[in-house]
Amino acid sequence: MKRIYTRFFVAFSLFALSSTHLYAQLFEQDFSNSTTLSNYVNSSTPNSGQFNAISSSGSGSTWSISSSKLRIVRSGNAGIFVRTTDLKSPAPTSLIVKFDINVLASTASATNAATFQFGSGFGTTNSTEANASVHSRLGLNLANGSYAFRDIGGSSNSSSINTGIASSITIVINNDGGSLSYTDPAGGTSTVGNDKVDVWIGTTLAFNEMSATTTSQTLTDFKFAISNGTATIEFDNFYV
Repeated sequence: MKRIYTRFFVAFSLFALSSTHLYAQLFEQDFSNSTTLSNYVNSSTPNSGQFNAISSSGSGSTWSISSSKLRIVRSGNAGIFVRTTDLKSPAPTSLIVKFDINVLASTASATNAATFQFGSGFGTTNSTEANASVHSRLGLNLANGSYAFRDIGGSSNSSSINTGIASSITIVINNDGGSLSYTDPAGGTSTVGNDKVDVWIGTTLAFNEMSATTTSQTLTDFKFAISNGTATIEFDNFYV
């Protein structure tokens, strides 16, 4: 299996986290078994390594498997990948979400060009989910030759990152009802409040306790949707 945090790929990890720091792997995919995109999709009964949909609303967004990575090239139209089948039942009350992302190219500026969303009741339409279905979300800004992450609700951005440089992202989502302690990417112990979200870029805490979008939502689904900007983005090594 490829190592996480290697340059020029994206890894995306989600782990259920309890107040006693027990983890359960819910989903895993590293795109190394096939170059055929459809093998990673099952619309009705996906296994623990399949999405319910990887799709786009037109030829302006094209998905492929390239060098054992999931790649989207977007010049127009929206594109998504989504898991709508519950990750776990009952729903995990907290998640640690990890992924490395590499924006290989970006030529058109767009604030919140793409969004990562976590919640329940998601669909397979080529668009973001309504806020009422979303517990937590993280935006992705694109610029000419760079990208950044965005606290959408707080209207604040991370530092810009040049295209071609992979970023290691850790998102800690707490819907546990109380304060949650976790081992952070810097090797220390951090705490996140109930219905708050910490976002790390590498070993730097980029967003400290972002507010959840809809606190009553559960954490069974995830979705990535891109609808603006012009970019090539790669993903790899998903773990849930």
